[in-house]
Amino acid sequence: MTIYIISGVSKGLGYALAENLLKSEDENTKVMGLSRNMPDFVIRFPKYFDWVKTDFKNPKEISINLELALKKYSPTKIVYISNAGDINPINKIGEIACKEMIDSLSVNIISPANCVNYLLNQYSNIEQLLIINISSGAANKAIKGWSLYSSAKAYMKTYFDVLEAETKDTTYGRIIVKQIDPGAMDTDMQENIRNANVSSEQLNRLKNLYENNNLKQPKDVAEMIIQSIREIL
Repeated sequence: MTIYIISGVSKGLGYALAENLLKSEDENTKVMGLSRNMPDFVIRFPKYFDWVKTDFKNPKEISINLELALKKYSPTKIVYISNAGDINPINKIGEIACKEMIDSLSVNIISPANCVNYLLNQYSNIEQLLIINISSGAANKAIKGWSLYSSAKAYMKTYFDVLEAETKDTTYGRIIVKQIDPGAMDTDMQENIRNANVSSEQLNRLKNLYENNNLKQPKDVAEMIIQSIREIL
């Protein structure tokens, strides 16, 4: 059995990825979604979808909840798609509350890193463990108002680079690390960006993409990502 674990599954790209996989209703595939809010897949695809209620603002939940969910199965392959993220707070340095910093770092760094750490610790000896980081161009840019989000994306890019270096020569291809930057998509995150009070060139560019209907659709990006995964497995 192949288990796909997708974080941030209740909306945006995470939702589109899960829906793409679930529509095939493959008996040998299980989709496990991590999110605070329950997606409708619980009702639409009860046989193929497991919802793991998890708040990424509480990193200690991650390994506990994953262990409880995964112990029901004996997967031969696991695909973990690290997708969950939060761009908030969008604000200038010096105007961000400590609690906002803690929440942002928990969602964007500590919890996804904890997921990866748990999977490597418990499942490095299965037939194949594919770990995918949904990255962002923000990892390489200094964007006004995005200090926490951009820094987190840069951190996770390096984290996955290190993971790839650590596993490349020792696992005979069992562990594969892939990073994907999907580009600007029409999601709730984009709406948050457009409504932000901080002005920047990046904000103006994204507004122009939205106004000209040039933002990518999550379902199209999901199809591309799933196709690239199937070429690996």
